[in-house]
Amino acid sequence: MRLRGVSLAATVAALPAAAQACVIVPPSCELPSGIQVQLMDFQGDAVLVEESDATRSRAILVHCPSRQAVQTDYASFDDHTARDAQTRAVWSVMDMLHDDARQTLAEVQAAIRSHGVAARRWTAPAGYCGCDLPAIPFVGCPPLDDGAEG
Repeated sequence: MRLRGVSLAATVAALPAAAQACVIVPPSCELPSGIQVQLMDFQGDAVLVEESDATRSRAILVHCPSRQAVQTDYASFDDHTARDAQTRAVWSVMDMLHDDARQTLAEVQAAIRSHGVAARRWTAPAGYCGCDLPAIPFVGCPPLDDGAEG
C-alpha cells in the first residue's frame, strides 16, 4: 500500500518504537446471536459497522433513529477480485458518510452496486448495539504528545 509516494512500511519505520507497538482497538459489541459488531466509521446519526462471526462478515451502514440499513456481505478472502470491489465499495460509503451533501440509503445502495457488489436494505433490530458504538472511546494507544504547552 502506498500513501502519496510513501510506503506504509517506511511510515511505520519512522514512528517512535512506542507508536509502532500501539494497537488501536475500535469499539465493539456482541449481538445476542453471538455476532461481533465493530465500529468502522460514523457521522451524525449514521454508523458504519462490520458484523462478523465464524462464517461470514459484512459491512452495514445504519441510520440509527430509523434503524434503516444497507448491507454488503464480504466475499471469501480467496476471491481477491470480489474482495477488492467490496473494499472500494465500502470506501465509497465512507466518503459518502462524510460528504457535505446528504445521501439517501437508496443512493448508498446504488453506490455500492456501482462497484459490482450486491447490497440489500433491511431494518436493524430495536436496541441495535452498533448504534451505541460511537459513544465508546477507541482504546489501545496513549495520546500523542504534540509538543504544545498546556
